[in-house]
Amino acid sequence: MITRRHQTASISEIEAASYGKDTGKLFADSQKTPSANGAQPGKAGLMDKKQLSERDICTKYITPALAQAGWDVATQVREEYPLTRGRIIVRGKLHTRARHKRADYVLFYKPNIPIAVIEAKDNNHSLGDGMQQALGYADMLQVPFVFSSNGDGFLFHNRIASDGVMERPLALHEFPSAETLWQWWARHRGLTDQQNALVTQDYFSDG
Repeated sequence: MITRRHQTASISEIEAASYGKDTGKLFADSQKTPSANGAQPGKAGLMDKKQLSERDICTKYITPALAQAGWDVATQVREEYPLTRGRIIVRGKLHTRARHKRADYVLFYKPNIPIAVIEAKDNNHSLGDGMQQALGYADMLQVPFVFSSNGDGFLFHNRIASDGVMERPLALHEFPSAETLWQWWARHRGLTDQQNALVTQDYFSDG
């Protein structure tokens, strides 16, 4: 059983901490070369980021950013999460199965509560190139928070944004914590403390 403390900070305070004060500067910084971006979680040293594969970007930048934000990589982060088995294609007497749909990352607040999707691209893509794909996966999972990354940072799509700004760039170190995302979602749904406790309680099975 995982025990977590519920934060007592207000949503406005959490938003300020998560997003920073100057999103314009973040977007400009995200377009710079790796050497100009400064220290980042999982920095690949002198390695040219443009030469890294998508999987390298996940390992060296995205997963470390999640860990730094407080996500439990072992229990809250699922990589290459299967969404469909792929449709069967029949041609005459032959048949094959189309490629599975897999999300690069699905983030869980609790083991049975998915809350966010991340789509990764290699660094030859822009920050938001994976967003449309991620939005489709989010629809399938019915999650409110969607992210795209190329290793320079994240483009964050917040479907329940209270300030009306649905998309904004984040630096790697500004990725929201699990508790932050859950507080936004609980507030949007109008959950009382009692309802929140009921929804998020841990379940155990003898089977």
